[in-house]
Amino acid sequence: MFTSVAKPNSAQSAAHCYSLNIFFSFALKHSGNHNAMTVNFVSLYQCISHFHGEMNEILHLHQEALLVQDLPLAISFLRLFKSLINTHIEWEESHLLQLHEDLVDEPQWKTLIYREEHGKIRDLLKEVFVRLNQTPVTNNRRWTIEILDYERVFKNVLEHHEEREEKGLLIELDHFLKKHQQDKLITDCHLTLQHSLDNIEEDLQQFIQQLPSTT
Repeated sequence: MFTSVAKPNSAQSAAHCYSLNIFFSFALKHSGNHNAMTVNFVSLYQCISHFHGEMNEILHLHQEALLVQDLPLAISFLRLFKSLINTHIEWEESHLLQLHEDLVDEPQWKTLIYREEHGKIRDLLKEVFVRLNQTPVTNNRRWTIEILDYERVFKNVLEHHEEREEKGLLIELDHFLKKHQQDKLITDCHLTLQHSLDNIEEDLQQFIQQLPSTT
């Protein structure tokens, strides 16, 4: 369960209050029981697309924090996103891509495309962190717009990659895998996602403990 934290008092900025509301909403969704983890996935497509949804939600919350210019919260959410997407990429590359290459003779997209896009996603995300660490002394609003513009490039690559996986890789694997192979992969995917969400809960707990207390 998440530790309760006092709400910000009237002396705190409206932006800070709003950004904490963003945080508390996310913390509540992921506290104690992961409702999403009660889903009985019946295909790789379902499990991986759920993984995509969790990642995209965290990225949206990062951008909400940017909009209210709460940089510490924005960076915290982006770190959670980085952790989740790295786990996602590593799992796909260790469990799915070679299997896809071996099983599917005429794929919609070759396995190499997915590997190359994984590398591009990581490179673009690294650049986002570099830009976030170059906060200007003045004109933070213009800087925020520039960051969001750059993140649009990153999100375009991410969205196209997820769409490619959901229309190609996952559909093809679900079709060609034998039932016992599919069941094993779904179980492993499910456990990996649950473990990732558990780690996010721990990170959120640490972030809560660092929030300034109010009197």
